[in-house]
Amino acid sequence: MNVGKGSDAFFVPSATAGPTSLAGRKEGKDEMPSFSNVKYVYNPETLKMMGAAFDTAWQSFPPGLKHHEGARRKLALLILRHMDRGERDATRLSDLALLDFMR
Repeated sequence: MNVGKGSDAFFVPSATAGPTSLAGRKEGKDEMPSFSNVKYVYNPETLKMMGAAFDTAWQSFPPGLKHHEGARRKLALLILRHMDRGERDATRLSDLALLDFMR
């Protein structure tokens, strides 16, 4: 476990951790996916910043995509990707996720 002062992610699961009780289950349409591949758990301030980045980016989407769950999911994953790569500025996260979304 990694716990550090000033760290945005305050838990990093061990690479040797065993599977969770959800591993191997098939997820239904409305079920959360298994957490066996979770890399980080973020602190509340970081989650707020990521949410702000998502909301800012989502406002730029055209009305035709506003209710598209796949687009929302892709945008969220892109924000997570840039967080994992070290970006910590909400505006920059939003911009990078939008640029990647359009590729």
